[in-house]
Amino acid sequence: MPQDNNMNRRKSRIGPGLKHSIGAGGPSSVAQVALSPMQPISKVLEDPVERLCLAVDQLVEKMAVVADIHAGLANFNESFGSLLYGLKMTAANVEWTEAPTKRSFERQEQREAEAIILQQQQEELEKIRHQQIMEKEREMERQRQEVERLEAERARAAMTSLHNSNSQNSGGNSGSRLKRPGTVTSAAAGTSRIPPRRVQGTSRPTNQAGASELEEYAS
Repeated sequence: MPQDNNMNRRKSRIGPGLKHSIGAGGPSSVAQVALSPMQPISKVLEDPVERLCLAVDQLVEKMAVVADIHAGLANFNESFGSLLYGLKMTAANVEWTEAPTKRSFERQEQREAEAIILQQQQEELEKIRHQQIMEKEREMERQRQEVERLEAERARAAMTSLHNSNSQNSGGNSGSRLKRPGTVTSAAAGTSRIPPRRVQGTSRPTNQAGASELEEYAS
C-alpha cells in the first residue's frame, strides 16, 4: 500500500558540486550550508524532488501490479499444465469403451445416406399422391361435365318430343274437325241422326254392318 510521501522521501547527502551551485549566489550561502548541513534544501529543488518521489511511488505501485499479474499467470500456467497432464494421463490409462471408432463414423455416414434416400422417397410419394389427387379431381370434373351434357341432351330431347307431340295433336285435331260427319254436309248429319228403318225380309246383321260402317266413318 502507498504510504505518506514525506515518510517515503529518501534523503541523501549533498555533494560538493550541488553545494557549490546552491551557494553560487554569494559567500554567505556557502557559509550557511557549511555551518548547518542539516538545513532543508532550497525551495528551488523542493518541487522537482517531490515530483520525483511521486513518480517513484507510482512506479513502485505499477511494479507491484505487474508482479501480481506475473504471479497470477504463473499460477494459471501451472494449473492449466496440471490439467493437461491429468487429461493426458487419463486418456492414456483409461479405456473408453464408448469412444467413437472408424466403424462408428461409417455407420453415421450410412444413416445419413439412408435418411437422404428416405427423404427423397417421401418427396416422390408426395408428388405421386398429389398427381393422383389432381387426376381424380379432373376425372370427377369430366364426369360432372358428361352428366350435365347428358342431362342437357335429355332435356332437349324431351322438349323436342313434347313439341312434336303438340304439333301432332294440333294436326290431328284439325283433321278430326274436317272429317267430323256433322261438319261435312247437312245431309250426312241428318242421315246420321235418323235411325235406320227396318224393312221386312231383311235380317239383323244388315243393320249391324251399317252401324259398323258409320262408326268407321266417324273415326
